[in-house]
Amino acid sequence: MVYIGIDLGTTYSCVAIVEDGRPVALHNDYNGRNILPSVVAVSDDEILVGNPALNCNTELSNVLYEQVSAEILKSLKTQAEVI
Repeated sequence: MVYIGIDLGTTYSCVAIVEDGRPVALHNDYNGRNILPSVVAVSDDEILVGNPALNCNTELSNVLYEQVSAEILKSLKTQAEVI
């Protein structure tokens, strides 16, 4: 059985698994760190999560106010599945 913990924070988010009875934070594909900025943006018909969202040039009309948590969770899930 695999145990997964998700910290969906207002500033940063993180995913961890339990290995040998200890929690291990999964690295973020975008920057190699264990945390993902809790930021979502829409740019050129794609949804950007984390650092790409922070670094994109988009208008404020492209800022998502609803379902932000769902997009962050999707990104964390995708990263966890790679490992």
